[in-house]
Amino acid sequence: MREIDLARALGVSFKTWRRIREEDPAANEAWVEARAVEEGELVGLLMREARGVPAEFDENGKQVRAERPPYPAAAMFLLKTRHAYRDNGPADGAADTGPRIVINLPGPMSRDEWSKSLTIQHEDQP
Repeated sequence: MREIDLARALGVSFKTWRRIREEDPAANEAWVEARAVEEGELVGLLMREARGVPAEFDENGKQVRAERPPYPAAAMFLLKTRHAYRDNGPADGAADTGPRIVINLPGPMSRDEWSKSLTIQHEDQP
């Protein structure tokens, strides 16, 4: 539940709800606990999607619910968010030992300006 929806359900403005939550430790604790319950439910739903759900049959062998195959994207999301898996290397670059190359490109210029930029002048030449 969004906080604004909770405030509406309580019959107070969002601003008043925020003040109550900040001033009343019990109200804040109830909100934190409600969010934890919601998180648990959402993780459970995602886990079910990641694992898939087998088909269900009644006592006569008639299928009452189709199988839902595992959904790998849900598994990847859980690995990344709950277990810090990354598919692009470490966030701080600690294990990245490759060379660092920086290429600076000039801004737009005419053909004549570009030709002049290719001319190399030595320090002893005017």
